[in-house]
Amino acid sequence: MTTTAKGITANYRRLSLDRLLDHRGVNRQRDDCEDLAKRAGLTFDDVYEDNDVSAKGRKRRPEFERLVTDMASGRIGTLVVWELSRLTRNRKDRARLLEAGKTGKVRLMAVRGGDMDLGTSVGRWQADLLLSVAELESELKGERHVSELAQRAREGRPHWTVRPFGFGGDLADGYWDGSVVHNPSEAPWVREMYCALLGGEPLRSIAKRLNDAGMTTPPRRERGADRSEPKERRPFDSS
Repeated sequence: MTTTAKGITANYRRLSLDRLLDHRGVNRQRDDCEDLAKRAGLTFDDVYEDNDVSAKGRKRRPEFERLVTDMASGRIGTLVVWELSRLTRNRKDRARLLEAGKTGKVRLMAVRGGDMDLGTSVGRWQADLLLSVAELESELKGERHVSELAQRAREGRPHWTVRPFGFGGDLADGYWDGSVVHNPSEAPWVREMYCALLGGEPLRSIAKRLNDAGMTTPPRRERGADRSEPKERRPFDSS
């Protein structure tokens, strides 16, 4: 334990998107943060983790809220993160974080970003600058995405990044050409799925029949993945 007069040593880690919910991404952050703490002679007394949650401010992050409260109260003396964008990517949360760090005189250490004392004006300026860059990067990415969608709409192309099951026509060399037509081998299964669901067959049973028949979900590069009940809900939920 590394509790000092200034408070405990804590670690915050976050990943925006964890499709499999296997925590592999945040675990990589954990390993790097632990290495940094070890080199500084520190061990973590508390861990704050928001997995599969964006930091753009649209969704509440329970562990981030707890973190800000503990920083402002003086409970945390040193906070270790992998990179500052893991903490926040929006102005409101950035202001709250910096104010909490100022009040609690928190030392902020980043695997990618250096060492900052939020109890000082220079330390807050450094953190504010790096967090602003992370926010700019996020906003520019969003603008590029909107521009791409607008271009696709003008060209009459679908906005999908992964081919929907049942669509795409014949696959050339295993890749989808972007066409919005029925896939001859999958479309009959889509019709059968709806009929089965309307007939009262459970989703899990439908997914098993598709797996047994080799009708897997179409991932980004068409390699195929077994179906589970949550994946199988998508065609029905979007109708």
